Amino acid sequence: MNNSTKKFGLFLKLFIFVDLVVISLIFLHTRLNYQFPFPLPGKRLNNPFGFLLIATFLLGVVDRQWGDKWLNRLKKLATKSPQRLLFFGALLSIVVFLEVMHFRHFDEPYWNLNVEQGNGTYFSSTLLYLLGLIILIIYREEGKDPSKNENRWLWLLVAFVYLYLTLDECLAIHEQFMMWFQKIRPDAKAFHFIHEWLWVYVPFIVVVVVFFIRFFLWRFRNEFSVILILFTALSLWVSVIFFEGIAKNIVDPMGHGVLLIGMEEGAEMMGSLLFLIGFSRHLRKAG
Repeated sequence: MNNSTKKFGLFLKLFIFVDLVVISLIFLHTRLNYQFPFPLPGKRLNNPFGFLLIATFLLGVVDRQWGDKWLNRLKKLATKSPQRLLFFGALLSIVVFLEVMHFRHFDEPYWNLNVEQGNGTYFSSTLLYLLGLIILIIYREEGKDPSKNENRWLWLLVAFVYLYLTLDECLAIHEQFMMWFQKIRPDAKAFHFIHEWLWVYVPFIVVVVVFFIRFFLWRFRNEFSVILILFTALSLWVSVIFFEGIAKNIVDPMGHGVLLIGMEEGAEMMGSLLFLIGFSRHLRKAG
């Protein structure tokens, strides 16, 4: 690394340290009601948590040695036995725990899976971030084999989808579209029948789903078990759009919002987990 790159890497490490301190202070104040004798930089964990994910990703790009070290650790967790059983078992246990707490403590904002500042948001963001990193590991590993260089760059598009969704989940980017459309078109009843962000996202979702289907069928044509896992995961994600579409003016007025949210968020988290399992299975078989 040249001097400017080293300085930027040191800056990112310092930023990560400060950001972790901020996250700890906000957590202690909001979750454990600890009072500090000084003002805190906000009450939401979303932004500092999102900044933490961005900073660690950039540090991995700038400091390749640091990045490779953590990618290798993630690869070992996801592919080696018995670590992978413990890893995926822990992730599945968290999904089940969050679902149980959602139904038992729906009125508490941090357990309600529909609340952007809730525990479910941070876990879902983490799952998506891990997915993006797993895809980058596959991209890196395939670069070592000249026979797998055909359209290898497509893995970067897949990684981009997951990493963008990480930020969207954590920073609630789609929520901004809802507030924006409600301001500029407050009287358009048909337009507001569904959550407004769907009008923007659905065309892109269709493109991504078609791309994923074609890519999975091509890339994993000799790995039926991987295709089965990935298509199940994709089906769960597509079902989330259906749940979102009927939520606002069909399910919520009937008083079944708690159940629908649990199903929707559960499908999203299980879909992410299955994607992670499917890609890690491919990575494990590839060596």
